[in-house]
Amino acid sequence: MRGSTAEVILRNAPSPVLTVGPHASQEGAADSVLRIVVCYGHQPDSATGAGLRHQPSLANENNAQVLFVHVAHSAPGAPVDYPDEVELDDDAYLDALCRLKKVVPESSLFRREPDLAIEPGVPAEQIVRMAYEAGADLIVMPVNHAHSFARNHAPWTTLPGVIARARCPVLTVAG
Repeated sequence: MRGSTAEVILRNAPSPVLTVGPHASQEGAADSVLRIVVCYGHQPDSATGAGLRHQPSLANENNAQVLFVHVAHSAPGAPVDYPDEVELDDDAYLDALCRLKKVVPESSLFRREPDLAIEPGVPAEQIVRMAYEAGADLIVMPVNHAHSFARNHAPWTTLPGVIARARCPVLTVAG
């Protein structure tokens, strides 16, 4: 239940919340954001749209490169930290890419062409890995509002795992 109050705040705050986890680097923290990784989880509600809507202005203000990522967890129904060794086949990859392209703001809104990435695996681990490899200065995660005790306190949700492991701040935007 550790951190449960923080997760309730992150999921219900009326404005974006910036969280600096225990592994976030303090170097360049006051400088500009040059690389942003934006996570997309195919949520059926408005959280993804809310989180992605702000990206062009945030990126353009900092002349930042944006990488939109989706981690395809191919063990439906299993907790998101369940080991997932299954590779994405071509059809699943193309389906995920189509879904991602539908929600990402038009590239013409960005000063710098955004990149897209689809990876299979455990979402928190893959998001942190991709952010690290991209040299991200910021991770943006759209989150669902928390409506129940279980949703607020589920230890297998992706958000706490990303915040706990990320080497940069995490900006959450509740939908």
